[in-house]
Amino acid sequence: MPASPGKIRTSHARLDPVTPQVGLFRALADRAPSTSTDSVRVVMERAGVVHEYRSASPLGPVEWRTLLVICALAGLDGDPVATPDDSAVVGATIPEGRASTAPSLRVRTTVYALLRELGVQDSGRTRRRLVESLKRLACIRLFLSMGSRTLSAANLLSFAVDERTGELMIGLSPQVAAPILGEVRQYTAVSLEEVRTLSSPAAVILHAALSARLNPGETCRYAVDTIGDLVYGVTTDAATRRKRRGRVRAAVAELGSLPAWQTHVENGMVSVHRLRTCYPSRDAVEPVTPNRATRHRRNAAIPEAARRSHDSPHSSY
Repeated sequence: MPASPGKIRTSHARLDPVTPQVGLFRALADRAPSTSTDSVRVVMERAGVVHEYRSASPLGPVEWRTLLVICALAGLDGDPVATPDDSAVVGATIPEGRASTAPSLRVRTTVYALLRELGVQDSGRTRRRLVESLKRLACIRLFLSMGSRTLSAANLLSFAVDERTGELMIGLSPQVAAPILGEVRQYTAVSLEEVRTLSSPAAVILHAALSARLNPGETCRYAVDTIGDLVYGVTTDAATRRKRRGRVRAAVAELGSLPAWQTHVENGMVSVHRLRTCYPSRDAVEPVTPNRATRHRRNAAIPEAARRSHDSPHSSY
C-alpha cells in the first residue's frame, strides 16, 4: 500500500516574473516527456535584459508543478550560498558571469517531501517520475544578456538524490533564488493551493502565465487563439488553431472556477479578472519559517504594490 501523502506545508511559491510566462512550460499530454528529443529555446526581454532559456526536451505541467514545490520549500528550508560552492549540486548552477557572485540557494529535503507537497502518493512509480522531472529541470540553461554583452549563464537548478534513503539536495540558480531571498522587488507569487485544484494540463499552464501577467485586482483580454499560443505554443496553422479552441475554452472555464479568478468568453475573446480580496497580504506570502541565515533579507520592506511583468513572450502525476 503506498504511503499517504501526509500534511502539505506549502501554499505559495515566489518566482521571477519571466519564468512562468516565457513559454518554457507547455500543456503537454500526460505522458513521459523524456521520450521527445525536441529541444526548446524561448526568449523574452524585460527591463532591457534578454532572458534566453534552453532545454533539451519539452517541459510540461509535471515539471512546472515540481519547480513550484521546490521554490516553495526553498522559502521555508533553503540555505543561501553567497559564494561559489564546491559541491557539484550548487556549483553546477553558478558557472560563469554575474551568476558567480550572486547568491544561490541550497535545499535539503527528501523525495517523499516533494511528493507530499505535490499531493501525490509515495510509490515506486511516482518516485521515478519525480526523478525524471528533476532531470529535465536540471537541463534548463538560462542566459541573461544586455545588447551584445552576456551578463550570466547558469543552469536553472541541479540536484543529487540518494535513491536508497530518498534524501535529496537541490541547488537553485541566482535567478531562481533572488525572489525567494527577497533580493528583488518584483516577483510573482504563484498559489500552490490553486495549482493543486486544477486538473487539466492547459489550465495549469494558463494559470502560470496569467499569475505572472495579472496582479490581483486587474483584468486582461486576449483572443482565444492567443490563449492557445500561450498554453500550447505559437502556431499559424488554421486546423491546429481550430482543434485547440475547445480545449482552450475548457481551460479558461476551469481557471474561472477558482474563487480568485473570473473568466468570460464571448465572440472569440477571453476576459480574465483576478480578484484582489481572495488573496492574503504580501506579508502573508513571505516564508512562514525563514531560515535564520536569510531572516534579515526576508524581513526587508517590500512595496505593497510591487509590479509584475506584462511583456509579451517572444500534467499531473
